[in-house]
Amino acid sequence: MIEPFWRRRVRHVLLLLLVGLVLFMWLSWQTAQLARASFTSGYLLLFMILVLAAYRWRKRWPPLQRLGSSATWLQIHIYVGLAAFALFWFHVGFRWPLGALEQMLATVFLLICGSGFYGLYVTRTVPRKLTAIGGEVIFEQIPVHRRQLVQRAEALALDPKNQSDILLSFIEQRLLPFLTRGRSMSYLAFPNGKTRRALLSEVENLKRYLTPEHQACTPPLQRLIQDKDDLDFHQALQGRLKGWLFIHVCLTGILLALAILHTLLVHVFQGSL
Repeated sequence: MIEPFWRRRVRHVLLLLLVGLVLFMWLSWQTAQLARASFTSGYLLLFMILVLAAYRWRKRWPPLQRLGSSATWLQIHIYVGLAAFALFWFHVGFRWPLGALEQMLATVFLLICGSGFYGLYVTRTVPRKLTAIGGEVIFEQIPVHRRQLVQRAEALALDPKNQSDILLSFIEQRLLPFLTRGRSMSYLAFPNGKTRRALLSEVENLKRYLTPEHQACTPPLQRLIQDKDDLDFHQALQGRLKGWLFIHVCLTGILLALAILHTLLVHVFQGSL
């Protein structure tokens, strides 16, 4: 019998809270004993960062792939990330650091946390939105699909059945620019169907000035508009996923370098090296 999703989620959250409570009590006890709790929390935080970075390495290092499925690694990534976020505040004493390196390290860490929460949101919502419009589009193949749409539009313009000044004018002045040009930054940030609806409405209005024979040529035009708008929607949402991942991975590399440098400097000034 498959365990319900919500029950697994509740068990994992309770386990995370239990581990967090034990860790907090242990570090608090170290602080009360005048031990270097900051060293303990710092090394634990560095270990967590390495575990979080290992999720990316798993895809490139086969031995890690034998240690569990991608879904399991993702769950570990999420819960370890939440634990690291809480441990970070304990490590800095629940205040903003003072040193320049520490402030830089804290800023990068919080940026990664923010991008992680954003990534959790987009990876849960974007696939559903893309599935809703139907079709499967590979991001790298979008330029190829666009060229195919332009070829279809040019073929319509050359078709003897479509030799109407009104149709040719619409294809040349409205359809081809829409098919060949990219969308604005505002659209890529907040994709919408405003342009699609406007062009489809123009095609409907054209029918009043066309003969019945030429009216039969308008559905392919509408299909081209819809296909191009779907491609743009894929580009906007898939680009959001790829852009988020690129930033998240780059910030992780910077964080690892700063964390290692911070650890070395702490030991140097403490006389441990």
